[in-house]
Order: sequence, then structure tokens, then C-alpha cells
Amino acid sequence: MTGSVDRRVAARIERQGILAREVPPQLIVVVDEGAIRRAGEGAEKLMSAQLLHLAACAERPNTSVHVVPADAGLHAGLSGPLSLAHLEDGSWVGHLESQLGGDVVDRPAELDTLFERWESIRNEALSRRQSLDLIKEGANQWT
Repeated sequence: MTGSVDRRVAARIERQGILAREVPPQLIVVVDEGAIRRAGEGAEKLMSAQLLHLAACAERPNTSVHVVPADAGLHAGLSGPLSLAHLEDGSWVGHLESQLGGDVVDRPAELDTLFERWESIRNEALSRRQSLDLIKEGANQWT
């Protein structure tokens, strides 16, 4: 099990390196405020470090992080994580995550639905600056 965990951690760290390339891709992330405010007992220090890392990433010119505030109520993002990627050939691909794994979405009608949900979620989110301030506030909450 440890070998599997180590490989997954290494893969994630390698993927993060993509954002530090000389010509990095644009990354836009939207998270729910609950993800910033909730930490497991005894994980406060780790949560603070993670949020400070997220804030540092959000300050890069190619990365935008937006937070959907708690007072937004129910929104499409609460049904689970989704990703959209614009590929080098100009096409788009989506990915939906669940507790059982993930599903790749590449059919036009399904991609249209994901784009509609994405825009709905982004419309509920705070601005980049407001979100960064909230993330930093969250980091301070756990110190």
C-alpha cells in the first residue's frame, strides 16, 4: 500500500510542475468555501500550510482561484468535482470525479452540459482578489 501511495504522491507533485513551466497553461480553479473552513481534528497546521500554498499558487499570473462563498447556498458544484481541459489540437475534454473513480467526457452534448454547469458555478464565485483574501483568512484561522 505504501508504494502505491508514494507513486500517487509523486504523480501529483509531477503534475504540479506543469504549472511552473516556462510557458505554463492557464488554470482556473473554483472551490467551495467549505473546503477552506473545514479541517479534521489535529489537521489544523496542515490545513494552514495547504491554504498558504494555494494562496501562493493563486498569485501566479497563469492561475486564478475563485471561492464560492457559503452564502451562495446550493449550486451545481456541490454535485462533485469537474474538470475541463482545452487540448493542444483545439478540442475539449471533461472529467467528472466520484468516490468510485472518474469519467472522461468528450461527447459534444455532454461537454455543453459541463460548460453550462461550469459557468453557473463561476457565476456564484467571488472575484480573484476577494477569493485570495478569503483563502489567506482561512489559513490564518488554522494557525
